[in-house]
Amino acid sequence: MSCIRKIIDNLLLLEDMLFHKDKQCSKCIKEKFLFIEKLMENVIESENKDIFYYPIVFPMIDKLRDYQKKFPKLSTKDLQNMRKMRKSLMNSCFKIQDNNKEKLKKKINHKCKKELL
Repeated sequence: MSCIRKIIDNLLLLEDMLFHKDKQCSKCIKEKFLFIEKLMENVIESENKDIFYYPIVFPMIDKLRDYQKKFPKLSTKDLQNMRKMRKSLMNSCFKIQDNNKEKLKKKINHKCKKELL
């Protein structure tokens, strides 16, 4: 799971570098691509730990490599697809639980009632 978090974090950083022209350094971007690829390979090669993530991450490696090859000439569509790739990974790995929202609402309401008294 920590590897998945690192992949998501680094994809987000890479996105930021690619979307903002003033943050672009070709060497840094290439290193980030390679680092993300390495993390994805670690997820695939791990023995039974991340078996759930294998079918999710495996197809993403090829996409990432394609973007890496296109790098200096990535289109806006490519960048948007990279963002979709990251978001799909986030959605499949980190489900938001409604229980936490309800607990938070109860705490807030409880505090508000105390303050009114």
